[in-house]
Amino acid sequence: MDNVFERDAHAWWDESGYFAPLHALNKVRVPFIVAPFREGASTVTPLEGTHFLDIGCGGGLLTEPLARLGAHVRGLDQGKETIEIAMAHAQAMGLSIEYICGDLGELDPAQAQFDGVVLSEVIEHVANPRAFLQQAGALVKPGGYLYVTTLNRTLFSYLTAIVLAERVLKVVQKGAHDWQDFKRPSEILEMVAGLGFAVDAMTGMLYTPWNKTWRTIDYMGGNYMMRLKKGAA
Repeated sequence: MDNVFERDAHAWWDESGYFAPLHALNKVRVPFIVAPFREGASTVTPLEGTHFLDIGCGGGLLTEPLARLGAHVRGLDQGKETIEIAMAHAQAMGLSIEYICGDLGELDPAQAQFDGVVLSEVIEHVANPRAFLQQAGALVKPGGYLYVTTLNRTLFSYLTAIVLAERVLKVVQKGAHDWQDFKRPSEILEMVAGLGFAVDAMTGMLYTPWNKTWRTIDYMGGNYMMRLKKGAA
C-alpha cells in the first residue's frame, strides 16, 4: 500500500484537513454497512454482538463509529504512526477497539471470522488487489458481508477525483490516487468469484465540495459502494 496517508498521519482527526471527505463519508457509508443488521436490533446499538474487521483503517475514522454501534471491531493498517494515532484517539473516547499494525495476510481465516469485513477507500491503494480481496473474503463468515467502497475507472472519476479533487480544489492529497488503479464493479466481482459472494446492494456516491457532504446516487461511474453477502457454508 502506498504511504501518502502515513505521511499525513498527524491529520487524521482534523475534520477540516485532508481527511475531511473521509469524515463526511461516514454519513453514507455507516448506514450502508449497518443496514443488514437493523431488523430486530437495538436502534442505538444495532451491531451489538457482531464482529467486524476494518482493513486499512487509518486513524479509525470508520472503526470508531462501528464500535459505538455495538460491534466488536478490529482495525488493521500497515502504518505504525497511523495505528498509534487510532489507538490514542479510541482510548481518549473511551472505546475498546483492537488495533493491529500489520498485513492482511497475517490473519488466519481458520482463527478469525467476521460478520463484516470492510475495505473502505483501500482497494485502489494495494499492489495486488486480487489477492487482497480474496484474503479479505476468506475472513468473512458464512452469512456475513464484505464491504467495498472505492472509485470506478471512468472518465468521470478521472475528472472528479484526480483533476478536480486533487489538482483544482485540493481537498485530497495530491498523488493520493492513481486512476489506473481504480476498479470497476465487474472487476471486484470477478476477483472474489468462487468465494461464495453475491451482490446484496450497490450504490454510487457523490461528494459536494461546496458544502462538504456526500449523498448516494444511482450513477456508479465515480465513487461507489458494494455490499457482498457470503452464502451459507
